[in-house]
Amino acid sequence: MRFAWLVAVTCACGSGGSDRTHRSLSEARTLPAYDLGALHISGAPGIDRAIGTQLDRYGAITSSRLLDISDDGTQLLVDQGGEAMMVPRPLAAPVPKARGVDVQWAAFGEAGAVDYAGDHDGTEDDRLYQVTGATVKTLVAKHRIADPIERHGRLVWAQPEAGSTSIWMLDNGAPRQVFTDEGVWAVIDLSSDGTQLLARKTVSLQSSTLYRIATSDGHAVALTSVDPRVAAPGAQFGASGELYAIASAGDRLNVWQLMTRGQRLIAPELAWDVTQLAVAPDGGTVAFTTNEDGASALYLYDTATHTHRLAPKAPTGGVITELRFAAHAQVLAFSFSDAHHPRDVFTYDIASETTVAWTHADLPSLPLATPEHVKIGDVPALVMRPDRDEGRAPVIIDLHGGPEDQWLPKWAPFEQFLVARGFAIIQPNVRGSVGYGQRYAAADNAANREVAVKDVGAVLAWAAAQPGFDPHRISVMGTSYGGYLALASLIAFPERLHAGVEIVGIADLVAFLEGTAPYRQASRRTEYGDEREPVMRARLAQLSPIARAATIRAPVLVAHGRKDPRVPSAVSDKLVATIRAAGGTVWYLAADDEGHGFTKPENLGALQTLIVQLLSL
Repeated sequence: MRFAWLVAVTCACGSGGSDRTHRSLSEARTLPAYDLGALHISGAPGIDRAIGTQLDRYGAITSSRLLDISDDGTQLLVDQGGEAMMVPRPLAAPVPKARGVDVQWAAFGEAGAVDYAGDHDGTEDDRLYQVTGATVKTLVAKHRIADPIERHGRLVWAQPEAGSTSIWMLDNGAPRQVFTDEGVWAVIDLSSDGTQLLARKTVSLQSSTLYRIATSDGHAVALTSVDPRVAAPGAQFGASGELYAIASAGDRLNVWQLMTRGQRLIAPELAWDVTQLAVAPDGGTVAFTTNEDGASALYLYDTATHTHRLAPKAPTGGVITELRFAAHAQVLAFSFSDAHHPRDVFTYDIASETTVAWTHADLPSLPLATPEHVKIGDVPALVMRPDRDEGRAPVIIDLHGGPEDQWLPKWAPFEQFLVARGFAIIQPNVRGSVGYGQRYAAADNAANREVAVKDVGAVLAWAAAQPGFDPHRISVMGTSYGGYLALASLIAFPERLHAGVEIVGIADLVAFLEGTAPYRQASRRTEYGDEREPVMRARLAQLSPIARAATIRAPVLVAHGRKDPRVPSAVSDKLVATIRAAGGTVWYLAADDEGHGFTKPENLGALQTLIVQLLSL
């Protein structure tokens, strides 16, 4: 984390005297206020630097994320702290390849070049660049870049607009539009000769269709059902004209082989969702992962014998992501993390069945908790308990965003720090979470938003009954949609909560749907409901925490980035003013240089320190 403690502080302290009818305006002048660089803080005490110093031990640990593997499998591109780094074989120190933006994607290009996409300050307005040696060239600067892929020396990407998407290819150094249509589309894969691409049209998490698109004229053919109850989130071309897809099989996602005539379900007996796949260059092996109550299992499917097995000696008990074969080698690359190990990058050799770590996070000696899998009614959850000799532990109910997300047993440095300080943490996968079937993920859609709040209530009751937990010091914390749930829980269960933390959260569902980035509106309306319909608009207004924010009595920390493209930050200003006008306590952090989340070390350090201070009251 390495906080930047060089701060310019301006403080307005003192007692008020304004008429109470104007309290929302006058209180902003009487509450403490100060700046930390681009971070504006009001209503909160000063930063406890001792906590920041302790947090630094966890925040300074570097994780790595796979970006790409070279065609011959001898080099990797990895993301470390938002920078693209090249890792050679034999292993040597990583070499920076892209700087100046927060890198979201990168791939090996032609003639030693590296292509990459990224943004500034969390705007999610990604641009496309290329670096060759010391020369950086902007490839696409006028449009937001989404889902870029580099295949067989060709670069393809999507450009989402309001209500439509275009797909582009870099052809002889110049961008060429190959397809455009209404809806939300993503590029999935490109054939070896560059004439066909795979794309996904998404309506919602539970409804998506795969298409084959001719790059010559944009002619699109549906490969999977357009039934709104069927999802097909991923696919890849095989070596002999067939392709492999992840698609719905009843309530679960499974792997299918799609051929000219017919289709084959690869592993019908699987009890968990398939999450990703990769096809070996010779087409003989399909690697895929399943999500087994949050932990990843890596399988290898033999296309000749039509059998699959768990990959011997592959890492287990954690989370595998970014699955990718080298184009000309039987080498599979991926990222892996578990609760005790920061994310590192590995390769798996198919022939020798050996796993090699390419990066090694420097993990100092720290007390680390192991998440326990529990079921609270029908709600799966991860629980981390502190090592306490006496007394009951204060509890944090940590609520994930999405809602299409899931708590996983992976490295979480801030949560580990909180447990080391004596907090117990419960991470419930409430209804609406992924990983437990399509019906479970859709249970909170549209007008059914309250079911997730009821699940939080069940978790509160369970936590209060645990002998080692303090029932009088249970708090809620959440980011994005998790922030919505935190606010809704503070309103629904005022007598049962000690404090709350809401980061870039949704306080007003109507304002969120009207103000989110135009390319996101269609999918968000499918999830939350269409605010343009009068009956649904009234229901969304009723479900919005802003409508009852004045009833919040527990102290709450609110944090938002001014450049957030997903959740309008102005609603947080209104939320804070409403709670304060009603006599509530709010610590407010507004960052000029952040988007949908706090990523800059100095901002994140200040936010996490104040979270600890609030929850320790």
